[in-house]
Amino acid sequence: MLPLLSVTAGWMIFAQTFSQERLKTLEAREVAISSGYCKFTVKGLNTLVPTESRYSRVYEVWFSGNKIREDVFHRDGPMNGARQITCIGCDQMDLSMKSIFPKSPSILLERIKGELPRDSKPSDPRKMGYVFKDYYGYRLARLDALFQLPGAGEPTVTQVNLDGLDCLRFALGECSNGWKPTIWTAPSQGNNIVKIEVVSPSFVGFVRSDLAKDPVSGIWFPKKTHFEMKEGGVLTRQETIQVEKVVFNAPEIEQGFYLDNMQLPEGTLVNFPKGMGDAVIKNGKLSRDARTAIRDEQRPKPPVPVRPVSGASWLPYGILSGVLLLLTVVVMFWRKKSVAS
Repeated sequence: MLPLLSVTAGWMIFAQTFSQERLKTLEAREVAISSGYCKFTVKGLNTLVPTESRYSRVYEVWFSGNKIREDVFHRDGPMNGARQITCIGCDQMDLSMKSIFPKSPSILLERIKGELPRDSKPSDPRKMGYVFKDYYGYRLARLDALFQLPGAGEPTVTQVNLDGLDCLRFALGECSNGWKPTIWTAPSQGNNIVKIEVVSPSFVGFVRSDLAKDPVSGIWFPKKTHFEMKEGGVLTRQETIQVEKVVFNAPEIEQGFYLDNMQLPEGTLVNFPKGMGDAVIKNGKLSRDARTAIRDEQRPKPPVPVRPVSGASWLPYGILSGVLLLLTVVVMFWRKKSVAS
């Protein structure tokens, strides 16, 4: 999975503490990859979710500095046909958005205040490892989560050959949660993770990656990754990620953060934070002029108010009433006179 399963361990790890090397590991990937784009398919099995035991999705991810955008296209399940967009730094550095099409007819952009909750964040491939027990296997996969397990202690590091590839093998002791992780990395292939294995009292899981080199940038990445987890000896989770396209450190990646380039549905209302005005997608672009007209068309027409009749309009009715009263009196007087005679 392009979720770049990588560490920058290097051969100097034997002369450094794991905490120092871990810090270098997490920072070096961001130094090597300042920006990137990746598209990959995810096919999986999750027997713990009966309504969506098998799933298939397509991910597109843009990342640059602190800006991240993630599009997820659902191919099946309850959300079949839906497109989810999560973005931090769209159009403005301090704006975030989260929307689902076609369910949502509008987008709400909000100012970023402090640290966003994990489930509100898109995934940053530069920090990807692959850990277990997740809503989407891909999304939680932060490498630092695995390296920073409480109670892990210093790993035992050895040089090994894994299927013909020279690797470093990091065997961590039993962690506070009962996990025993082992990580294999390939120094000659960008220090990417080749394999992760986790043994615990409740499950056994592994990840295996086939690495490839981007010919343009020279950066290694996992072209294909397969993950399995068994609980009580029974397969409960399985996921295969196949990368279709990658672009690293290219200026055109910045264009992915502009709303004009997100191929948003025609007529989508875009609500900016207070004071910035609103807009609507017209002919594929942001149009602030068209927003008012479309909102007016969609807004229900107010009922016609009942207005009190002014005093001047009562004059004809008053005259008519007086004439009728006078005629009534005359008729009654004439009848009485006729009877008396």
